[in-house]
Amino acid sequence: MTFRNAGWAQAARQAILGRLQERTGHWIDGEELEDVGGTLDGLRRMRELRDEGYIIDRRPNPIKGGRWQYRLSELSGEQLGLWRAEDW
Repeated sequence: MTFRNAGWAQAARQAILGRLQERTGHWIDGEELEDVGGTLDGLRRMRELRDEGYIIDRRPNPIKGGRWQYRLSELSGEQLGLWRAEDW
């Protein structure tokens, strides 16, 4: 991965986190997060956020079969005081 790609991944991750935080506790369509994070990489960035300790729920979209919705738990990340791997 080049530095440019690593910087883009970090920016995409922050954009997705920002969108989830704006609507904490509310369901967001996966397509919206894909747009924010850049195509299918948006979902990859969300998995990275989970690895950082954020609690992101998912459920099947009740309207669009085969698609998913996501939400940031109201008790997530730093609010829970979770340790990340780099904190050890």
